[in-house]
Amino acid sequence: MLSSSLTHLAPTGSPETWNNQKWSTHKDEIYRMYIVDNNTLQTTMQRMEGKLGFKAKERTWKIKLKEWEFEKHISQETMRIIVAKAEKRARDGKDTVFFHRQFPIPAQRIENYKKRKATKAARIASPSADTIKYCIPHAATRDGRPADWRVH
Repeated sequence: MLSSSLTHLAPTGSPETWNNQKWSTHKDEIYRMYIVDNNTLQTTMQRMEGKLGFKAKERTWKIKLKEWEFEKHISQETMRIIVAKAEKRARDGKDTVFFHRQFPIPAQRIENYKKRKATKAARIASPSADTIKYCIPHAATRDGRPADWRVH
């Protein structure tokens, strides 16, 4: 009789569906900790476990972050494209905010890359990368994501 009174607490659907629901419940908090607060994966994992009791293996975290496109790494080629675009737009008198996938790239990160790599002058017609979008600063929304994807 006790077991029948507890059946309403059991997850419904397949284990995969239940697991996805569990991750989805924490998606916004993970985004804030990992992307917005710029914590490492290890720090994010520890804080999620300590704060919410949410624990998963590192490999599972990496798979889920990739699925959500919560990736921080920007390739050197992509950074070169960003620097070239930024320098060209600066010459044209345009302020610009860059996004990798849907996440804003802080201007300081671009400047740090330029200092580290001592890039040559930007090419006038630079190539583009499909994961990079950019817009004028006031076109970005309050949470830092682009309001639209038009190039200004």
